[in-house]
Amino acid sequence: MRFVGSRGRAALIGTGAVLVALIATAFAVGGGSETESAGAARSTAAGVLVEPHPSPERLSELHAGAAALVHPALHEGFGLTALEAMVLGTPVIAAPSPGIAEVCGDAARYADPRDPAALAGALSAVAGSETLRRDLSERGRRRAALFSWQSAAREHAKAYSLA
Repeated sequence: MRFVGSRGRAALIGTGAVLVALIATAFAVGGGSETESAGAARSTAAGVLVEPHPSPERLSELHAGAAALVHPALHEGFGLTALEAMVLGTPVIAAPSPGIAEVCGDAARYADPRDPAALAGALSAVAGSETLRRDLSERGRRRAALFSWQSAAREHAKAYSLA
């Protein structure tokens, strides 16, 4: 079983032995200093592979084979990474930041990334239950269907007209 992680990789790696015991591989994807930190940790965190800038096709492959997207970022502007995962039917485990909570609603499993036991518990729950993964996947697809570029453009135009 594997998970795909995004921002907040240090929290993902910080789950330590519990994470490694649960999954064969964790992929940390994306760019920036957090990926570099995760890359530095890769030699000490068994089972963590870093792919700093995967192609869209490779990212789809990672999502297709993942038990969940793990997004333990404490700060998130919108939650596009989680939305992409939900569109693909990948369950989401995330920090309950306002941006993620707004996008994911009840379609994600939330855990405080500052608490390794809580994050490990969420990973364990999702990894250990096909029913939970299926439920999160279905809720995620339904939630993702509420978002579109057309509705975003409409809402932005509406907001600008009020300014």
